[in-house]
Order: sequence, then structure tokens, then C-alpha cells
Amino acid sequence: MFSSSMKDITHQLTVVLSALWDAVGVEIMIFSLTLCAGLTVRTLALFQARAKQRVQEEGKRCQTVQQQSCEKSRVPETRESFRRVPVRVTSVAQLKKNCQPQKSGLVENIIHLAKDRPGCPQNSLGVVEMYQSLKRNNGDIRIGELTRPAKISPISFYTLVIQSVIRANKHEHLEEVLQDMADQRVERTLCFYESIMKQLAGQKQLRLALRIHDRLVAEGLEPSAVSYSCLISFAAEVGEVSRAVGFFDRLSELTTPSIRAYMTMLKMYSKMLNWPASLNIFRDMQHRGVRVDTLALNVLLGTGVSTGKISEVEALVTEAGLMVPSPLDAVSYNTLMKGYVQNTDVAKAIDVMKRMQRQGLAPSSVTFHTAMDASVRSSHQAPAWHLLEMMRAAGMTPDNYTCSILVKGLSRESTPDRVKVCLEILHDGQKSCTACLQGTLYNAVLEAAISCGDESLVTQVVEEMKRHSVAPVGAKQKQLAQILGQEAVATSK
Repeated sequence: MFSSSMKDITHQLTVVLSALWDAVGVEIMIFSLTLCAGLTVRTLALFQARAKQRVQEEGKRCQTVQQQSCEKSRVPETRESFRRVPVRVTSVAQLKKNCQPQKSGLVENIIHLAKDRPGCPQNSLGVVEMYQSLKRNNGDIRIGELTRPAKISPISFYTLVIQSVIRANKHEHLEEVLQDMADQRVERTLCFYESIMKQLAGQKQLRLALRIHDRLVAEGLEPSAVSYSCLISFAAEVGEVSRAVGFFDRLSELTTPSIRAYMTMLKMYSKMLNWPASLNIFRDMQHRGVRVDTLALNVLLGTGVSTGKISEVEALVTEAGLMVPSPLDAVSYNTLMKGYVQNTDVAKAIDVMKRMQRQGLAPSSVTFHTAMDASVRSSHQAPAWHLLEMMRAAGMTPDNYTCSILVKGLSRESTPDRVKVCLEILHDGQKSCTACLQGTLYNAVLEAAISCGDESLVTQVVEEMKRHSVAPVGAKQKQLAQILGQEAVATSK
């Protein structure tokens, strides 16, 4: 009976426990897992905090030991201190061993600061200062051993330092760091050096970039074709022509130069007004099958005009017109016109403009002004006024620059109609005309009107000047007094 009662109790207890587990078992499991996870995270955090504290304490202890060692080294040498030399040697050896954690901690701080917000100038400056401190206080460093705990290679460490040096504008330390790499026997690859030159170019440190090139060549490395193309630009921009030519020649041996490299050489020779060298570059482009683009052609044409090679420029324009597609544009024709203007060849300047229109290129205001200027400079003034009518027919409004060109012609050959045209242009361009230019142009028009001997025309010009508060210059006041009378001159002031 007792046995049966126990079985019932056991059965009932089992049922109760089973029901209880079904009710809260899942919640108990979730609570247990959450508790375990929380304890794990807290334990890891405490472990990291203690590890960091140990590194700091070890660094302070190392610094204290180092200071004590320095104080001992300043004690005057005696017989007793001489007998303690073995003890001192042991202390220095122990000091080096104790300072190892301090060095590693400093390296880890450098890595952390360089990777944390790398674009921040303050971080970059901090990296440079810590690296200098590492060298200053720990002269016998072995960078391979110090970077191993941080799980970073020596070249990656130095890459971070160099990036910080450049970003902090501490360029004077760059070659020093590179020499440290050489002393530590850390490999410097071509990719490593090219990355440095690219960063320096971004800060316009082109001479320093060229010195980096010299260093990599001294170490037996050969720049890539892309690097040679960049080096051409560096040398040309700082005025080292011979180096730019040398880089271009070497690039030509390796591969066909890019259009960028050709453009750099054309611009460099254009500044030097070296027409033969410019033409040789152009012919080399054609020989290698590099398509001549509009910009390259226009630079070459500009060099030819500046050096007075107008016939050769004309031949190049004709040659370019036969290319498919033709690289000629409005600037090309304007440049050729400029050459004829310099030679005061009005007929050919106007002919160039007509050729331009036949090619379907609309002349710009620059085109018309260039042709007008050529006409005014010559002994024939009529074409300039014909060009003015063509300009208006093309839908362009004459401006103050147009008036400036035409007024120069009035001093040589003036008529009442031309004076009135200039007066109208001046009146329409008041808003864009400065007071100084306005005074100059009105007085020039007044002088032309006086030379025509037309009193009504002179009166019209004087009234227009009065309306815009422009006074006649001293010499013209006497002439006006003779033509209009003293009273009229007084009211015009």
C-alpha cells in the first residue's frame, strides 16, 4: 500500500513538473542564454580594459626605469662605480626588455591613429609626431618585431606613416622615412613608389615627386608607362625641359605615348616658341597612328602663328581639312586669321572667315573682331565697316570692343556716317562700359567728328557726352570753343 502511494505521488509530481516546464521552460532557456551572453561580453570588456591598463602601466614603468638609468649614467665615475659595471650592463639589458612593450604600444597607437579618420589633418600630424618619438626614444627599433603583434606587415606600417606625412604636409620627413625603410630592409615596390608620386602630384609637390622617381631608379626599378606619362607632366610644369624630353623618349621606347603625353610636349614647346620641335611631335603622332584631336592641332597652330610661320600654319589647316573626321573648329580658323592680322593681310583674313563659313562653322564675335582689327591696321578701312554689317546680319550685336576697333580706324579715315555708327554703338553699350573706357571712346569719337568739320555732328557728340557725364579733355575744349563758341563749351562741362 505504501509502495502504491509513493508511485502515485511520483506520478503526480511528474505531471506537475511537466506542466510547469511546458508553461515556463522556454522563458527559462531564453533567460539563461541572455545571462550567459551578457556575462561573456562583460568579461571580454573587463579583459580588454585590464590589458590596456597593463600596457599603460608597463610603459610608465619603462619610462621611469629609463629616467633612472639616465640619472645613474650622469654619476661621476669612481672606483666603486667601475666595479658595478657588470650590474649596470645587466640593468640596460633588462631596460631594453622592459621597453619592448612600450615600443609595441606606440606602434599600435600609430597604426590606430593612421587608420582612424585618415583624412583628418590632426590625426596625420599625430602619426608623424609619434613616429618621430618612436625613433628619438628608441633608436635600436626592429620594425618587423614591433609590427608583428599588431598583425600588420612592415611595408603596410610604413605606408600608413608616409600617407600621414604627406597629408600633414610634413614633406621634409618623407625621404627620411624612406631611408628608415631602407635601413630596416623593408622592401619598397614599384607600386609603393608610384602611389607616393601620385599623392605628391595631388598636392603639387612635383619636384619632390621627381626626387622619388630618382630614388626608385637608383634602387633598380623601372617606372611604368603610366608613370612616365605623369613624369613628363611633372618635369614640364616645373620647367625641367631636358628631363621631360628624356621621359618622353623613354615612354616612346616602351609604347605609343598617350594623347595626354603628346599634349604636354606640345604645350611645353609652345611656351618655348619651339616650332620645329612642335612640328616633330605632331608628325610623330601621325606616324604612330594617334588621332590628332582639335586641342592638339590648335596648340600647334598657335605656336606657328606666334613664331610667324603663317605659310606653314596655312598648310597645316589645309591638311587638317582633308582628315576624316576633320579636327578643325572655329578656334583653328580664328588662329589662322590672327596670323594674317599680324601680317596686316586683310584679304586673306576675310578669305579665312569665308572658308570657315563654307565648312559650316558659324563665325563668332572673336572672328569678326579679328578680321576688323586686321582691316583697321591696314591702309584699307572699308572692309572693317563691311564686316560690321556682316556681323549684324549674323545676329550679333556690336559691343564696346567692336567700337574700340572701329574708333581706331576713325583716326585715319572718318566720315559723318561712321561717326554716327560709333556713337550708336557707344549709346547701346553703356551698361557694360567702364567710366574710363567710356571717356576714352567718346573723346575719340569727338575728335573724329571735329575732323569731319560738321558742326551739327560735333554738337550731337557733345550732347551725348553731356548726357553720360563725360567731359572733353583739355585739348578738345579749345577746338570746341572755336567751333561751337565759349558758351557752348561751358555748358558741356
